[in-house]
Amino acid sequence: MSTAHMRPGRARARIDHAAVAAWRTIDPACAALRSVHRLATKRGATRVYRLEVADDNAVIAKRCRSDVASVEAAVYEQVLPQLSAPTLRYYGKLDEAGSSFSWIFVEEAVGSEYVTGEPAHRAAAARWLATLHTEASMFDLADVLPRRDVRSFRNCLRAAHAAIAAGLSNRALTPADRTVLKGVLATAERLDGRWTDIERFLRRIPSTVVHNDFCVHNLRIQRRDGKAVAMPFDFEDAGWGDPAVDLAQFFDYAAYATRPDLAVYESEINTVWPHLNRHDLRTVGELGSLFRIVAELHWEAWRLSYEYQSERELSWLADYIALGRDHLMPLGGARFMAGCL
Repeated sequence: MSTAHMRPGRARARIDHAAVAAWRTIDPACAALRSVHRLATKRGATRVYRLEVADDNAVIAKRCRSDVASVEAAVYEQVLPQLSAPTLRYYGKLDEAGSSFSWIFVEEAVGSEYVTGEPAHRAAAARWLATLHTEASMFDLADVLPRRDVRSFRNCLRAAHAAIAAGLSNRALTPADRTVLKGVLATAERLDGRWTDIERFLRRIPSTVVHNDFCVHNLRIQRRDGKAVAMPFDFEDAGWGDPAVDLAQFFDYAAYATRPDLAVYESEINTVWPHLNRHDLRTVGELGSLFRIVAELHWEAWRLSYEYQSERELSWLADYIALGRDHLMPLGGARFMAGCL
């Protein structure tokens, strides 16, 4: 939700008017707006706008499904105000009459872009994550936020397995593609057979609130009292469960991983979770990488049921196959599991 992803030009007048009208319902006394810009579209039906107000401040307006908005609103209302870490100002949620969509209004996350190779940035990200995980573990939000725990990722693994098995008959697949996908299926079966061990290991870490998409696109760095401070945003994928996916950002394969400073994170959590050492945290992060890949395979499983008509569409399928080949299969091997558990 940052201007870093601003789409050039103005949004359609009808949508602009809807964003402004919703904002004025939240803040009837708001000053006149200078501009309304539509930011880069997120996946799915979510639309994001930047509302620039007369005093040069900006409000981010997000229109998304009401179930998604409810998760983000719960984090802004029940979690972030109780943290000792800095957070964005939350203005409120507005349900659209007669639709399944809602608006979320939040202060714009200003500051510099996160730089993975900058030690001060990595330390700031680690401190913020440590604060979220340790302090929010004291809350009782299991019935408020969606489950993001080890069992939910097992469900993703099994659903991805079923989708791949059903999709092997897709006529767009080459013999080489089918060979790769059968290897992915075998890896998924091995992982499912070890899932009890994974669950047993993760029991040593308390459940907590997790961001679940703590990447460079959802983070800005501010300077406060001469110190770098992380300012995360976009909590629509947040949930309650194991902090593994957040910790995956310390080691993740993805180019947009934040890779915070593990030593700083360990130091910050030590007074609350003294039983967790560096090896434990690395293991949790590696399992989080596995969970991220499983979730991505599950999310993109529709590709195997699609009737492909063009080279461009076939490239989507190739990307899906590459995801399983390059990222799930290596993490499912005996060497990986032995190293983790």
